[in-house]
Amino acid sequence: MDNRYKKIEVNNSCYYFCVDDFEIIKIEDDSLDISRIIKEKLINANKIKDFDEKQIEVRPKSMIGINIISGCNLNCGYCYLTASKKPIQKLTKERFIDILKFFENEKDHHIVLYFIGGGEPTLNFELLKMIPELCFAGGFKDVSFELTTNGTTLTDEMMEFIKKNKVTLYISFDGSKRTNASRVYKDGRGIFEDVYNNLRKLELNDIDYKCKALIQPCNKNMLDAFLFFEDNKISFKFDFATDSFDGRYMPKISELEDFSSQLEGVLDVYKKKIIANEKVYSENIILDLKRLHYGLTNKIACSASINGFIVDLDGKIYTCTMNSNSPMLSVGSIYSIINYDKIIREGFFAKPVDCYRTCEDCWVKYLCSGGCFALNKLKNNDVAKPYEYMCIIEKLYWESMIKMYIKLWYSTNISDNINFI
Repeated sequence: MDNRYKKIEVNNSCYYFCVDDFEIIKIEDDSLDISRIIKEKLINANKIKDFDEKQIEVRPKSMIGINIISGCNLNCGYCYLTASKKPIQKLTKERFIDILKFFENEKDHHIVLYFIGGGEPTLNFELLKMIPELCFAGGFKDVSFELTTNGTTLTDEMMEFIKKNKVTLYISFDGSKRTNASRVYKDGRGIFEDVYNNLRKLELNDIDYKCKALIQPCNKNMLDAFLFFEDNKISFKFDFATDSFDGRYMPKISELEDFSSQLEGVLDVYKKKIIANEKVYSENIILDLKRLHYGLTNKIACSASINGFIVDLDGKIYTCTMNSNSPMLSVGSIYSIINYDKIIREGFFAKPVDCYRTCEDCWVKYLCSGGCFALNKLKNNDVAKPYEYMCIIEKLYWESMIKMYIKLWYSTNISDNINFI
């Protein structure tokens, strides 16, 4: 079998998923020469053959992440940054002004400032509320703001600031009370009620927000998280938890035994919602179905260091939040330069997945795009060698999504019910 096709069985029927354009071929007769069909189809396959690494030096830096605090009020069981153990340190007004001066060549471009922390950004609200005015005073007239918060510290003043400045707001929240069990205060108390009440206050104040749920693949209650958001009509994105830097959360491949069955249970709920033409609040589910439907391949995983950087409390510059916990991975400073030679030499950016030999024969390569280069570096000391655990997660996830898509194809008018147009 040609490795550019993945065989998938659904309801005792055989399908072949094409790596190159996501076309799905149903084979009614096993005696058909599938090799010939594949050979003819691949004649027009479009591949990236060359990639000029120097293009990285001329792309605009439109996304600037700013770490405005170190330390957190929570002690989450899977925190990859180990934020709860860090002493509280805050970015100063003076350092923020220095950051603006470093990026002053971006004044004439639209930029997005997204506020991160080795912890909870709203703990430095005294600086946060000054930032829009500081940007304007510094000559940055076209700036958007994004904030990700754990949702426990939101006050009326913060909500007013968010609404006034049209801040794109994300709340880190894992759904139901059971699926939020890993998210606790430092004294061990759960955060569910406090965050849920703040979500309702945001809605009462007509403030848009989305939740970011981190799913632990070994969690036996995965469905609870998705049902919570759907039942409460809360838009959300989800991702899968990975290793923490201090070893407190180290998922194992052996723990994935029930992952596929749990995931299929989740997707069965969504299949029924879509067939019934009900609104779906999971952005991932709809976007990923669109990708399969339209054949939207993705050959580069992210734009870190191509049009975005992270600035830490001390002014050091990183290509990714995953790197910012390790000073040795810094690629410059706001008080000197961005070291593009180091970025290119160390591979601190995502290349097209076709450039990674380890992904050459993988059927999900244009879906996952080779994974997170920063995580690959941290786990394997090689940005081009994917982390095995996340590789398995991606394959299990996408196989389940393809099965769901095939089932929907025979059950409903996909274009109408998922609002693809």
